[in-house]
Amino acid sequence: MIFGFFGFFRNGHNHKTNIDFNNQHDVYIYTPTIRNENLYDDYISPKMIVDKIGKDANILMYSYNKELQLNKQKKLNIPKFNSIFQPIYRIFSFFYNIKKVLEMVKESNKYKADDIIVLSRIDIGLNLKTTNIESLLDKNDIILGVCTGYGTDDKCFIFKYKNIDVFISLYDDCDRYFIDYYDENIKIDLPRMVPEEIFMYHFINKGMKCLFTGTDIIEYSFEHVCSEFCGHNGVNTKF
Repeated sequence: MIFGFFGFFRNGHNHKTNIDFNNQHDVYIYTPTIRNENLYDDYISPKMIVDKIGKDANILMYSYNKELQLNKQKKLNIPKFNSIFQPIYRIFSFFYNIKKVLEMVKESNKYKADDIIVLSRIDIGLNLKTTNIESLLDKNDIILGVCTGYGTDDKCFIFKYKNIDVFISLYDDCDRYFIDYYDENIKIDLPRMVPEEIFMYHFINKGMKCLFTGTDIIEYSFEHVCSEFCGHNGVNTKF
């Protein structure tokens, strides 16, 4: 299997996995050098990542640039926040990290169409039940976890390498989704501009057959880490 881990490390060291990555799987990691976007001087070390994932991972740590996503939001001329007070630039940042880690996978030029990719946030403790993943992907394009109303839990996805561009393209394709959503003259079948529902809208647009498996395949431990930029602050959310 190929594993792609992305996003802020946050408190990821507290959440362990049941997967032995060393010498068994190809692992790619794309993560900011800081622990969270509001912790400008709290840097993570490669050792912290190695202690969590293993010594054989391909790690790319980058300097977080908030302005990149803010400029995207301004260029599209869309609101700063969605309906539940999530700053839209943070959604762009989320999709950007997915794009970049999967580009690392693709640039290796060593995988076949039917190779399996597990795409996961790095701050969770991922536990997989792998006994029937291959057979499920023979009949479905993407394995998902829990259904969240009109969307999907957005912490882990499983799919074949042949569908890698479906995920890479999301960062750029979402420009049109946002423009159309906020255009009063256009009606799109997307209830809210939240990541969980944007994923499903994107998958449907790409003709993907998705399978929700609840916790039968994907399990994880996770603890939300809030900040002043988090939509949980409601009208007091900072931008």
